[in-house]
Amino acid sequence: MQSNIEMRIEEMKSSKDQQQRNQIISDYFPFLIRVVSDEINAYVELENSEELSIAIEAFNESIDKFEKSRGHFLSFAELVVRSRVRNYLKSAYKNSNNVIYFEDLSQNESHTIEKSTLKVEENKALIDEIELFIKDISFFHLDIEDLITNKPKHKDTNLKTKKAGREISEHEMLVTDMYKKRKLPVSKVVNQLDYSLKFIKQWKKYIISIVVIYKNKYKLMVSWLERS
Repeated sequence: MQSNIEMRIEEMKSSKDQQQRNQIISDYFPFLIRVVSDEINAYVELENSEELSIAIEAFNESIDKFEKSRGHFLSFAELVVRSRVRNYLKSAYKNSNNVIYFEDLSQNESHTIEKSTLKVEENKALIDEIELFIKDISFFHLDIEDLITNKPKHKDTNLKTKKAGREISEHEMLVTDMYKKRKLPVSKVVNQLDYSLKFIKQWKKYIISIVVIYKNKYKLMVSWLERS
C-alpha cells in the first residue's frame, strides 16, 4: 500500500508540476535537517550549509529515481541523501589544508565568528525542539509524518488549521481534555469555537500537532510553522 508521500510523488510525476515538486521538498525539510544533522554529527547551519544544499539535491534526485519496487520512498531517499552527504564530506576532508587560529583573526572576523556561533546555537535549539516535539506527539500515537502528510495543501485551509490549533492551545479545558483522552475533543472544539464538525474531523491530526507546538511554546517551531 502506497503512503501519502509516494502518492504525491506519483501524482507530481504524472502532471510534471514543478510547484508540486517544490512543495514536497519544502514539506520534508525537517526530515532533511534530521538526516544531515545525524550524518555530520553536528548542527546544520540553515542559511549556509553546503551539506544541506547537497541533501536537497539528493532528495530531488530520489524523487526522480524512485520506483515502487524500491520499497518506501523515505527509506530510499534517506539512503541517497546519506550517500551524497558522505561523499561530499570525504571530498571536503581530502581537499582541506587550511588551519585558522583565533589569534590571527581581526576584530571584524571575530564578530563574524560570533554571529556564526549564534546561528549554530539557534539551529541547536531548533533540533532540540524538534526532538522534544516528536516525543510529545507520540503521546497521541502520532509521528512527524502526520504533521507533514496531513498538512493542508490549500493556503487558506493551512492558515485556518494553524489558527484553530493556536486557539485550542489557549483554552485550558480543551487542552486538558485532549491530553486526558489522547485525542482531539472534536465535539467540544466545535461547540466552543467557530469551526465546523467536518473541518475539525478532517484536520484533527494536523491540528493536534499545532496545539502541541503552541502549548509547549516551541518558539523556533512556531516561527517555522508561521512561515510554511
